[in-house]
Amino acid sequence: MRRADLEALGDRAPKGAILGVFVPDLDTKELLVANRGAIYFTTPHFDGYSVVLVRLGKVGAGELKELLRQGWTARAPKKARRRSR
Repeated sequence: MRRADLEALGDRAPKGAILGVFVPDLDTKELLVANRGAIYFTTPHFDGYSVVLVRLGKVGAGELKELLRQGWTARAPKKARRRSR
């Protein structure tokens, strides 16, 4: 994490590995952060972007797989999405 992000989070800064993942939209991001704050969070650096940060040590494998699938679907070109069906 960037130093500015660590300073913004203070004591809430994660200690373990994290991953940034695109989500379909800002509403999804807000819901994940509000309802599952132990797993998902954000920093000022990602304000306005449909990216959520994931505490990898707290998320289950199935949930992470689904999150990555949704993120890929949200960002992949239409042609690539058609080929993957």
